[in-house]
Amino acid sequence: MSRELRVNGLPLSGIAAWGALEWETRLPGGLWSVSWEMDLPVGFFHPALVTGATVELYDAGWRIGGATLAEPDLAEGAFTADGHCRLAETVSCLDGSGNRSTVPDTAVDAAIARGALPGWSRTVSFGASTLTDDTTATEPAYLSTLLDGWSDTLGQQWALDHLGDLVLLDDPATPDWHLTPSGQEVGLTDEDYYTLLHGRYINTSGTYVTVSVGSPGREGTIDLTGLGRITLARASAILGGQLAKSKGRVSFTGSVEVTPETLQTAGGISADLTTVRAGQRVRMHNPLDPSGLLDGATYFDWTIGQTAHADGSGVATIAPVGLAPRDLTSVSAAS
Repeated sequence: MSRELRVNGLPLSGIAAWGALEWETRLPGGLWSVSWEMDLPVGFFHPALVTGATVELYDAGWRIGGATLAEPDLAEGAFTADGHCRLAETVSCLDGSGNRSTVPDTAVDAAIARGALPGWSRTVSFGASTLTDDTTATEPAYLSTLLDGWSDTLGQQWALDHLGDLVLLDDPATPDWHLTPSGQEVGLTDEDYYTLLHGRYINTSGTYVTVSVGSPGREGTIDLTGLGRITLARASAILGGQLAKSKGRVSFTGSVEVTPETLQTAGGISADLTTVRAGQRVRMHNPLDPSGLLDGATYFDWTIGQTAHADGSGVATIAPVGLAPRDLTSVSAAS
């Protein structure tokens, strides 16, 4: 196989035989998880196969992304690593002096400097001003919330690229992949679709106020009070960004299992499924639309929000940004 894993810089195949490789990508984020199995003798130990080790996934020499090894199960030979992007879920928003900061560049750089974000880099400005100046606010407490809030104001998504550099992503202007009619199974729903968003926030005077962004039609409400005191411009930008990213379009109720035959380039070349990742654009041709939400359109473009890969299976699972919760786990997470 052309896939390769390195643990703390060492090729995994040089430690022991391994297989059953699976990985996921998500947006926002990047490489989300990596898992594999190894047939190890009783009592086996290697200094690289320890909690916190750096795991890198490669395909034919191309780095897909980095991850952090979770607690390995040497007895069962089961290993899981969390993508480096997920470190943001537990890293605090602090500056270099340990004070709270809601300037994305400052918080990211300080976390990298203190060793809290191994595998991360920032080569261009992500955000050089404050999301909120309120030092008494409880949110955003963690870096992932700060990055989510900042990217919302821009109508973009954040991710770590294949080298671990923090980037902002727009929806691609043209499709990367074309999904043939035989390959589409995704359902549509308007349950998370809005044309007008009302945002409840605390203004710079400490007063609870509401701002509305959008056009009359279907209304929704977003709670921004956890950000502390913010300006009208910031609150409006966050609402406008959410409309642009997901709230102003129909949602989806399922994922799609694709093969190289059902997912192709614009020139009709079968997809190399290893290269399919979150953030790319898919065009669905002749979509089934019993709900009538597409108003007779002959194609529909959407951005991939999740991918799941099992090495050697010949299939990959892709799901759009804005996937509506349908199973118990997803519903619980969304509530």
